[in-house]
Amino acid sequence: MNINDIKILSVTETKLIINTGQHLYKNHKNNKIWWSSTDIHHYSQGVGIIMDNSYAKYVALQRTFKSYMLALTLFLKGKIRFTIIVLYNYANNTMKKEITELYAHIKDLIKKEIKHKTRIIIMGDFNASYDDYQQEIKSNKHSWKNSIFTTLKEYDFKDTNSLFHKNPLPTWHHQDFKSRIDFIWVNYKTIPDLIYASTNKPHIVSTDHSVMTAYFSYDDIFRNKAVAIAKRYNIYTIINYKVITQDEWKAFTAQMKELCPIEESMYLPDSRSLN
Repeated sequence: MNINDIKILSVTETKLIINTGQHLYKNHKNNKIWWSSTDIHHYSQGVGIIMDNSYAKYVALQRTFKSYMLALTLFLKGKIRFTIIVLYNYANNTMKKEITELYAHIKDLIKKEIKHKTRIIIMGDFNASYDDYQQEIKSNKHSWKNSIFTTLKEYDFKDTNSLFHKNPLPTWHHQDFKSRIDFIWVNYKTIPDLIYASTNKPHIVSTDHSVMTAYFSYDDIFRNKAVAIAKRYNIYTIINYKVITQDEWKAFTAQMKELCPIEESMYLPDSRSLN
């Protein structure tokens, strides 16, 4: 993460049991890790978020749903609320009850965060095809498995790869079959911070999935303290020109001449010109 300047990394289908997750990267000084894992059928479950300490210090809330969803909410200066959701959806379509329950939980979480005007990123292995969903819309069909995209559309989320690529690359390959099932979606409040998104080949681990990447301009929410303070306290002054006296105007004019001597010929207003 340090070499590539990665600040936030999400992982899915970690296959970790609870005890392993509690000790993994425990002594890593530069990053903090959150896991959502289980001891039952752990081989096909598990999600996690690895975050640079400069960001991790802002994490105030952690929420999970079984071992298929993990959400971290950061409270930032300037009353900015920022939520990251990582999802690993059930691959087996026979588990309709469990999948719809997961979708309902995600929708409820998004609904609550939207009320706080939160900037939201939801990413991970959806195990659902957005391309199939788009075809269903054109055919006026509605598949329950792809209803997660209906929720995202309802709350004005955008697929980051579609914003930068006319034909985004598939993210999963198996023999001759390929599909786009891994995503990074953002709500409209986050789009101004988005710089670029792409699909990349993995170089560290062996997997049939591609790596989804999104780049954000984080200065606005993590580093610009002056802007954050101004937004928080909303400091401004309203001048009532009707109650300003001639003496105050003369003092103002004299001060402007002192501060801007090269602009002495500039027209300066008085009480008569403003009325």
